[in-house]
Amino acid sequence: MDKTQAYCDLLKLFSKMLDPQEQTKLNKSKQAKKKLGVEMALIGMNISLLGSDEVVKLYIDWRASALEGGIEKMVFVFSKMMLAMRTDLTPTTKINNHDMMTDTFMTLEG
Repeated sequence: MDKTQAYCDLLKLFSKMLDPQEQTKLNKSKQAKKKLGVEMALIGMNISLLGSDEVVKLYIDWRASALEGGIEKMVFVFSKMMLAMRTDLTPTTKINNHDMMTDTFMTLEG
């Protein structure tokens, strides 16, 4: 596994956590929560091994906010982590605004 794959796995996990159907499952099932925790741990091991120091620090913060259940804080920390991942993968990136990153995964409901 390379760094890019580890970061993509993390993005998929985050997308899954924002899915309303997945949130319903997590609220109703201890088994679903346990499965998510295992998935987070496995991805976390890959991030810890392959990610930059900044990404690892932000992953730890993000995981703590995810376990606390506060969606706003979780999204805020994740957007900062996305910027750190971009910088890690593409050091010459010009995007440095976490609000812009947040807008990339927030959906409009109509």
